[in-house]
Amino acid sequence: MSMQSTVSSNPFSIHDEKQWVITIKDTLKEVEAIENTDCLSVVSIYRVPNALRTSSPDSYTPQVVAIGPYHQWRQELCDEMQRVKIIVASKTTQKEQSLQDVVDGLKDIVPKIRACYHMFLSLEKETFAWLMAIDASFLLEFTRIHNEGKPTSAITVRSGMSHLVDDTLVRSSHNSILKDIVMLENQIPLFVLSKMLEVKLSLGPQEADGRLHQMLVGISKQLCPFKTTSDSYPCAHLLDYLYHMIVPKDEDCTPVSHNQGDDDTKAHESAKGDEDQGKESSSSGISSCLKRVLGKIPKAKDQGNETAQKEGSSSGSSSGTCEKCIFPSGNEKKKAESEDESSKKETSKEPPSRDEATIPTVTKLSEIGIIFSPTTSPDFRNSITFDPTTRKFTLPTITLDVNSEVVLRNLVAYEAAAKTSSGALILTRYAELMNGIVNTMEDVRLLQRKGIILNRMNSDEEVAKLWNGMSKSVKLTGVPELDEVIKNVNKYYNGQCKVKARRFLKAYGHGLWQTLKVLIIILAVLFFLVESICSVHKCPTKLPFNH
Repeated sequence: MSMQSTVSSNPFSIHDEKQWVITIKDTLKEVEAIENTDCLSVVSIYRVPNALRTSSPDSYTPQVVAIGPYHQWRQELCDEMQRVKIIVASKTTQKEQSLQDVVDGLKDIVPKIRACYHMFLSLEKETFAWLMAIDASFLLEFTRIHNEGKPTSAITVRSGMSHLVDDTLVRSSHNSILKDIVMLENQIPLFVLSKMLEVKLSLGPQEADGRLHQMLVGISKQLCPFKTTSDSYPCAHLLDYLYHMIVPKDEDCTPVSHNQGDDDTKAHESAKGDEDQGKESSSSGISSCLKRVLGKIPKAKDQGNETAQKEGSSSGSSSGTCEKCIFPSGNEKKKAESEDESSKKETSKEPPSRDEATIPTVTKLSEIGIIFSPTTSPDFRNSITFDPTTRKFTLPTITLDVNSEVVLRNLVAYEAAAKTSSGALILTRYAELMNGIVNTMEDVRLLQRKGIILNRMNSDEEVAKLWNGMSKSVKLTGVPELDEVIKNVNKYYNGQCKVKARRFLKAYGHGLWQTLKVLIIILAVLFFLVESICSVHKCPTKLPFNH
């Protein structure tokens, strides 16, 4: 009896035990493969947090076409587009090649591709290579057709194949596809696209990178909502390229190499002098990778949910960095203190309070004489300024169209995911700022007249809803430069006599009015009382109320 009880209490079934062992073996193989490719720290494609997704699910979930593994097997995605992708992959392959040759060319870099995804992917190497070959072919062809100004249906036109797909569907899906390919969960690494160009067009690594760069520049001109001259190539993926077009990479950041596999030898030779440091870095990378992938191993059915909840609550914690400051003596002390204070301010990640983050609307700021002006600075980070002397409030010009909300939301989501431990969330803070100053259609119209908003949406109301909707998904963040601008604007606004009088009346007006009404009633009672007394006792005629 006790034996049966012991067996029945075992949370694992025979199938679960076997699957558990298989998962561990597959995970260890993946870790070993990733370690051998020397690409431990290239995670760049993340899942969107539920806190963001619930605010606007359609902005983060592809509606027409799946690119990459995250949404590949969603049944609600259009089956017709899957057929289009396969036809495009076949069409764009040279006659002397087969699609299998392309797949074989990608198999060697599958571990490197896997390492780019934040989520563990339990796909066979063959399956993964086929998936990448088909999706990369479609993305390259769509980008080429888009840049040439041809209709989207042109990607399916081929003798003997037009009957296989519905051109009406493809033609009507252009903007939907543009939205889908910019979503954070719908990205594939750019080095995959570069490798595809090498294999398909028989190009060298540098020539393939150059061709890909030109394609990215072309499609980004329509997708990027800001006027920018920054070129962020090379980058991790299309969304990363768009992000760094707006927010340039820091000078001390090492760019992602698209031809990392080809440059491994050079990197190894240049790193010989730093062998110990490299080993330490590799060790920490392996530890990080193990935590990421082993955390995805299925648990027992009865214990899985509880364990997952515990792990989920602690996964967001991150270790801070220690800063040491050395203060020189003598004449340089003040300078050092000033630099230290500046450094602390620059690296501060504390979000502002709700009061500090609040800023009056465009309409209210215009009423006190603040002048809005489009910036002339190409640097997005320094393009938001306020000068109390001239009352000029400069903001970057932004073009809003049917794709803008999806682009902005995914840029903010990517920024939050990629900079969890370091880096200022500049776009997130900008979204908070715009949400503060834009509240109504009148605010939108004022910014349109100043050339700050170029509205290509159906109405001003849609623009106002766009910014107001962003506030539901964006948390308060601290960016020293923008915080200082908001602080100065609020200081100027709160110092105006008109604003002070308005706030005084708002705060005390109701109480003063109530007091005044009581005094009027008291005076009226006294007046009638005195008049009644005087009418009885015949008061002197000198009294003004005695007739």
